[in-house]
Amino acid sequence: STGSNCGVKRVKIKLKKRRGATVITMLGIAFLILLFGLFFLELQTLYDYQYAIEVRGQRAVNAVVEYSMDDRLRADGYNLFNKAMADGNYKGFLDNNLNVDASGNCKSSVGNVLYSVSYGTPTYSGRKEVGDSVGYSQMEIDVTVSMPSSIGKFFGHPTFSWTTHFASNNFRTDDDERAGL
Repeated sequence: STGSNCGVKRVKIKLKKRRGATVITMLGIAFLILLFGLFFLELQTLYDYQYAIEVRGQRAVNAVVEYSMDDRLRADGYNLFNKAMADGNYKGFLDNNLNVDASGNCKSSVGNVLYSVSYGTPTYSGRKEVGDSVGYSQMEIDVTVSMPSSIGKFFGHPTFSWTTHFASNNFRTDDDERAGL
């Protein structure tokens, strides 16, 4: 031999056939990360809607009670409201504050249903008589919300539903008010 190999023996390296386990494992891990990310995004959306509905619903119930206050009684320091007026107006106030149409659906600008609401029957505190007037000091109502699920439908949960209880008595707490007595 003339030195072209310089005394180094050539070693053939035999490579094992790749079976793709690493690629499949990495794809599986990426899929799980994506799935958990989408799941947490959906939970965040659910939380955001739940919080907004809780705030807006309470605001609506407070507005119903304030709107239905009997001004004749308020002038004398009694914070009592007209039950018939509250019964006639609560749905309109809630629909307006929760941004729902007459069928109880809140829709996006492209017409997709974001959530649906249904209202329970309002309940009122005991009836109170002041002179020749009758009033109530507290209103309560349950609002049930259903929100379509984007990922949950693949796991047997096409909608998320929850019920929130709203109550308002709108009592003044000034020292010179009788606070609904």
